[in-house]
Amino acid sequence: SVLSSGINAEYGGSFTVTAHKNGYFMTLKFSITDDYPQTSVKVDCKETNFPADLAAMFVRQGVELSRRCVVPPAMPKKGEPPFQVKPSILPLAEYLIRDCIKFYPVSQCSICENQAFPLDPKDVTQDIRGALYVEYVYCSHVFHHKCLDRYMKTPPFKGGKKCPICGKRIFHDKWKETPELAEQKWAYQQAKRRELDEVTDFMDF
Repeated sequence: SVLSSGINAEYGGSFTVTAHKNGYFMTLKFSITDDYPQTSVKVDCKETNFPADLAAMFVRQGVELSRRCVVPPAMPKKGEPPFQVKPSILPLAEYLIRDCIKFYPVSQCSICENQAFPLDPKDVTQDIRGALYVEYVYCSHVFHHKCLDRYMKTPPFKGGKKCPICGKRIFHDKWKETPELAEQKWAYQQAKRRELDEVTDFMDF
């Protein structure tokens, strides 16, 4: 186990873990307060070769998971037992190491089904508009930028675009148009293309 390293969380402190998968890695520093587990464990990424935005997303999601271990939900579900504080080190470490670092380097793009990340981490693009930039959406699935961009701009638009894997609606800062606006833009592009085709046909007559 990654966490069976003689750490005495009762008295606070910190420890660092480096996890790898297929050449991809993250070095994570976990910080524990003196009143743990009443306070959630903190985590910082010290080094990584994942795209910077994606690594930051992993950490933000992990911090939120850790927070939920110690803070009761704002709107508890009916019939649930009273909230109890839970230790947050293991859930946080499992999420970051098992569900992120070990998982995504072998994940496929949810549209083209090719491997999302290049085999060699040196070939990872940090260009957020690059064709093969890896986009992460909140349902946790990943896409190549070019694949997701084309998908988000292609019908059907009603009810918003859905993840082709899980069916949840896709929300992403790069694609903020309402379904109505997206459909209008698509219709305009189609009309423009038809007009250009007609002009081309006329010139070839």
